[in-house]
Amino acid sequence: MHDDRRRFSRVPFDAHTLLQQDDWCIAVQLVDVSLRGLLLLEPDGWDAQRARAPFIALIELAGANQIRMEVTLAHAEEGAVRADASTRS
Repeated sequence: MHDDRRRFSRVPFDAHTLLQQDDWCIAVQLVDVSLRGLLLLEPDGWDAQRARAPFIALIELAGANQIRMEVTLAHAEEGAVRADASTRS
């Protein structure tokens, strides 16, 4: 029996995606997106020191539309970075 503990489905996604933090910005390869966050390929020149503060992820959609999500680094391993969506009370 397969025990899938996910409460949200991941959706494969291929869209131009940026991570922004203050005046710093880097293009990243988006693997998938869910209501809880993003899975990204670790970009060249990734600065692990920046991972301590939240990022703004901008995912470009058709036309001038975009998804804007505040995320924090949750896990990085073997070239992949998982960023969880920030929750606000």
